[in-house]
Amino acid sequence: MMDVYYSGDMDNLPGILVRKSKDPDGICCILSFENFIKNIDPQDKPVILPFFDLLINRRIDKFSETYRRNTDKKSFIWVKCNAKIGKSAEEGSNFIIIHEMDVTEYKEIEIRLRANHAEAESMRQIAAAISASLNMNETVSRILEETQRVIAYDTGTVQLLHKNELEVIGGVGFSNKNAVMNLKFPYPEEGSLSTKAINSKQPVFSNDVTVDFPRFVQPDPEHPVCSWIGIPLIRYGEVIGLMALDSASRGAYSPHDVKLAEVIAVHVATALENARLHERAYQMAMGDALTKIGSRYRFQIEGRIMVETARRSKQSLSMIMFDIDHFKKVNDTYGHIAGDEVLKKMAEVAAGELRTVDLFARYGGEEFVIILPETESKAALTVFNRINKRIAELSYKTVPEAVTVSAGIYSAVPEGSDTLESFVIKADEAMYLSKNNGRNRVTLYK
Repeated sequence: MMDVYYSGDMDNLPGILVRKSKDPDGICCILSFENFIKNIDPQDKPVILPFFDLLINRRIDKFSETYRRNTDKKSFIWVKCNAKIGKSAEEGSNFIIIHEMDVTEYKEIEIRLRANHAEAESMRQIAAAISASLNMNETVSRILEETQRVIAYDTGTVQLLHKNELEVIGGVGFSNKNAVMNLKFPYPEEGSLSTKAINSKQPVFSNDVTVDFPRFVQPDPEHPVCSWIGIPLIRYGEVIGLMALDSASRGAYSPHDVKLAEVIAVHVATALENARLHERAYQMAMGDALTKIGSRYRFQIEGRIMVETARRSKQSLSMIMFDIDHFKKVNDTYGHIAGDEVLKKMAEVAAGELRTVDLFARYGGEEFVIILPETESKAALTVFNRINKRIAELSYKTVPEAVTVSAGIYSAVPEGSDTLESFVIKADEAMYLSKNNGRNRVTLYK
């Protein structure tokens, strides 16, 4: 059975043994599928497990469902699960990427708001829309747009709290959004409404900011703010940011608006935190942990796109594969820590010679692959020669001798039957010609 690549609140998995940590903070982990499903409530398993069967058997690409997960306190929490299949860096191995979001608070809020059906329905749609995406930018936009369904405002921002400042990470309603993005406000600041909201961990509103805080920063001078609500975003008891809703009218907000904003803020904080966790999980899957360059999984995803782009634009594409000569001897003689140092330093110097549009990944073990878009063989050879020169100049703390590489290059304009795999095969054949002809050289595929 496949491994589960899990991100979310680890407290949601009571009694489950994490087999292998993928993150020093313990936020993302790998565990067995059996361990993952054992705490799903028995009433929900008959509904949920068929979705996992369809996913594992590639009948569907992904799914999103809500179910109950039992805790070790003889109770349960509600979680929203987003699941999809991923390809691991190890050839032939797959894993399931799963992200769980605790939505128990929303369920409790829904009960409290049931007396006002219309408002409760709006809140349900807000929570559903906010949790529908795990992309940070998309999540922020959804948060602000959906909030307008129940609270009338002209402009709004979501701000993340760093040590001594609040930074705007998203906004709506501004005539010049670019001027607002990445604005930073000092924290703490004497008399500041934002500081008051963060320190009290309670929403703060003003129906005339010119009176309550004359030094209020106007992000859009053409449309000055008169009324303001600041809602602290709280996760695990700590303030992680602030949602600010602005109105150009005086007296725009009521205590009821503040109460609604406080309810929405619960979802906002959860959505932002889970978007951050998912982004971390995604980056870990797409990157090679040791060398900090792309993983084989990223190479397979982005490489296919690059081949198709070159086919449509009728542009030449070059692939370079290079392999460290006698790498097993390095490991056997000086140890695996020494081998890791060689891998990391070679990856670092090679990355420094590439453009941002190039794709550089660890293909497996001591093999690396580079894709150069809009590049013919002569230019690709020049690029590799620069890389090889840097590699030849390297010195290592743990390896007292030079370490060389052998490389192969294949360049072509992709045509009808050409695929990423066919480019790999030909670059690989050229690389092995380099090895068979004495190593420490590069060969162009003919």
